[in-house]
Amino acid sequence: MILLDLQQSIIASFMAALRSGPRGSPGSVDVDVGLFRHIAVNLIKNVNVKFKKDYGELVLAVDSREVWRRGVFPYYKANRKKARDDSVVDWNKLFAALDVVKDEVRDNLPYRFVKVDGCEADDVIGVLAGVASDPTLVVSGDFDFVQLHRFAPPIRQWDHVRKREIPYDQHALVRKIIRGDSGDGVPNFLSDDDTLVTPGKRQKPITQVNEDRWVDMTPEEVWASTKDPVSAERNWKRNQKLVDLKETPPDLVKQILDKYAEVPKSDRMTVYSYLARSGLRKLLEDLQDF
Repeated sequence: MILLDLQQSIIASFMAALRSGPRGSPGSVDVDVGLFRHIAVNLIKNVNVKFKKDYGELVLAVDSREVWRRGVFPYYKANRKKARDDSVVDWNKLFAALDVVKDEVRDNLPYRFVKVDGCEADDVIGVLAGVASDPTLVVSGDFDFVQLHRFAPPIRQWDHVRKREIPYDQHALVRKIIRGDSGDGVPNFLSDDDTLVTPGKRQKPITQVNEDRWVDMTPEEVWASTKDPVSAERNWKRNQKLVDLKETPPDLVKQILDKYAEVPKSDRMTVYSYLARSGLRKLLEDLQDF
């Protein structure tokens, strides 16, 4: 099975192209639906061609707008708004274009399209990787998925932008619990919930020496070794809930599996018609690759 993190992969491809072009003021880079359509469909085709022989079926894992993690941690990804406000990209138009393209892909391409309200693509990929019975490839440059490499049968991961395999790290999950994830607004386990969103507030430092020592200890031993074991335990469990992909709520796990069980309705003629009417006529030559 090939698990493609669709939204992350489209955005990563777009941003890689943008870095080679001129810069501008915040919001100055417009987003064209046609460009995103081409990126998405070409990406899906290339991934299918490159990996289908070794890994079989391609599955598209898709983010929903609302995610369950915000319900348990209000600061989840709260610090991304400012970064987007300062970006040269018009993110409102970007997400609007993504919504259009994702709907088109769902309705016209012959792949399982797994999107569940309340879930991120991370949840979809974590659940499906966890139940896979054959070798599985995750296509994404997101290091959140390194924790999945421990599953059996083996999970491999390919970063399609940098054209490289992401290596296995047996301590990936525990390191993420210790360090948190600043990009998602999750502080390290020594720091308060609001650390990354409160102006002037700083995380309590974690040395590399301590991190390397802690990864080989039990959680209880780690908490006991800190100055405030009660807070350390509480924050450790907070971070584990947010970053461990086995923590997806059971009702959402069931919905993901139910959605995966739905058989795609598109066929070769559906794909042909879509490419022909959507400004993707050059891809008609590669119809057999979908």
